[in-house]
Amino acid sequence: MQIVLRFRQSGLIVGLLRMDVKFDIPTMPVCEHLLILIVIMVFIVDACLDSAHNHIQHTKISGLVNSRKQAAMTTFNTSREIPAGVEQVFAAISDPERLALWWGPAGFTNTFTACEFRTGGRWSFIMHGPDGKNYPNENVFANIEAPVKLVVQHVSEPKFYLTISLAPSAAGTLVSWSQAFDDPDVARHIEHIVVPANEQNLDRLSAEVMRKLASD
Repeated sequence: MQIVLRFRQSGLIVGLLRMDVKFDIPTMPVCEHLLILIVIMVFIVDACLDSAHNHIQHTKISGLVNSRKQAAMTTFNTSREIPAGVEQVFAAISDPERLALWWGPAGFTNTFTACEFRTGGRWSFIMHGPDGKNYPNENVFANIEAPVKLVVQHVSEPKFYLTISLAPSAAGTLVSWSQAFDDPDVARHIEHIVVPANEQNLDRLSAEVMRKLASD
């Protein structure tokens, strides 16, 4: 007797198994034929499960790699050490008048219309660029943990979260600055602006902290 088993992609196991299996089974009682068929089916099911497991593992690894790539494309991190105490640095952030002096890249000035420095508070202002253009900004203070952490949600375009963390260091205070954009395409297109702008922002924060220390 010759038995031909044909397997093609179907159902959820798409592309996991494609094979033609031919068996020449000698003449024997029907019960022994059934036993052989059961053994064959067990072998095939086991092969399907192994293939499915490998496919799932590959999918998980690919998803992890893609998520890490996306995080790398949407988040820009930098840091700066400032020779002052944590509370002194935080004071330059929490005081709206002082914040307006240093916020933004080099050459920018600010006009604040609202600065409710509390968790959930609104922060609305216009940045005036050195080119004479005005840039309206709408934000929410998403989280404030004085004097060590501030999270700003930029609700106008481009949308992002900015997390500023302060920690004591040997030199004074380590300021960690992490800007995470919602849209990776937007982040990629403005990376050449964001990266130097963040460094300039930290330059201006450092200058404001040192200015206040010198005047006290």
